[in-house]
Amino acid sequence: MAGCKPKDPEVIDPKDLQAIESGQVVPVDGLLRIPAEAICVLTSYRHRIDEAEALSHQVNAYLDAIEYFGFSDGAQAFVFVNGDKVIVQRVRAASVHIIPHHEGVLRTIKPVQCTTVARAVLMKVDPFVPSLILGEAR
Repeated sequence: MAGCKPKDPEVIDPKDLQAIESGQVVPVDGLLRIPAEAICVLTSYRHRIDEAEALSHQVNAYLDAIEYFGFSDGAQAFVFVNGDKVIVQRVRAASVHIIPHHEGVLRTIKPVQCTTVARAVLMKVDPFVPSLILGEAR
């Protein structure tokens, strides 16, 4: 399957993502099953990290190498970086959506595309269409 290597481990258990309550802010470091230094998100129809992000060269080179084509099928993913290792974990739209921003979170978190795991939080918004936003606590 293009988009992630089958041998890539799940860094975050999808059940843990589903268990986040609407409006709840959860530190990412408490969700990790394996170590990671940084996390990025690829929302639907995005297949690259913005060039302004510090990790863009490393992450985008990896995405090109594995032929990640999120723009072709609406795939969503978390991208984890630990040293020189990059792991892409697809997120199935049926469980939760990853969105870049939402008007209800601006006072609580600052939405980001990439950040260090130490600063990273996830917030679930919209209980009808469960959606996660990656951010940094304010």
